[in-house]
Amino acid sequence: MATAKILLSDEVIKKHISRLKICLREEIYVSFAIVFHNFPEFFLILLTISVKAQLADLVAKNERAIFQIFSYDEYGAPSSTGTGFFVNSQGLALTNLHVLEDAKFAFIRDIKGNIYQVEKITRICKECDMVEFIITSSNNTFAFLNI
Repeated sequence: MATAKILLSDEVIKKHISRLKICLREEIYVSFAIVFHNFPEFFLILLTISVKAQLADLVAKNERAIFQIFSYDEYGAPSSTGTGFFVNSQGLALTNLHVLEDAKFAFIRDIKGNIYQVEKITRICKECDMVEFIITSSNNTFAFLNI
């Protein structure tokens, strides 16, 4: 069976595609292209390009609030690594519980390479594998995700 490539003009594309913007938490926009079912490949390409571009924008906007976290056991051996993010400008942060669960001490490294020690765990949710903690900082303010 022979296959043919279909080249679509701007007018045809405009005629057969409508865009919907769905706002999730006022910051994440996912564009969906609605096309006739005889152009499924075109739909997937548009969806993929749109989501990748918006994800890159979202990361660029929020990367200063995200950090790496390194935890250690009582002998100073690495026990776990993960990522987390600040939830306020004073150094309150969230990560997964399994990253800090058996740690005796831990440090975070922000996007600029600054290192801070985890000072105190303030809340734990075992069911959702989340831990809230505060870091040691000397009057620094941090970029944070407004959740």
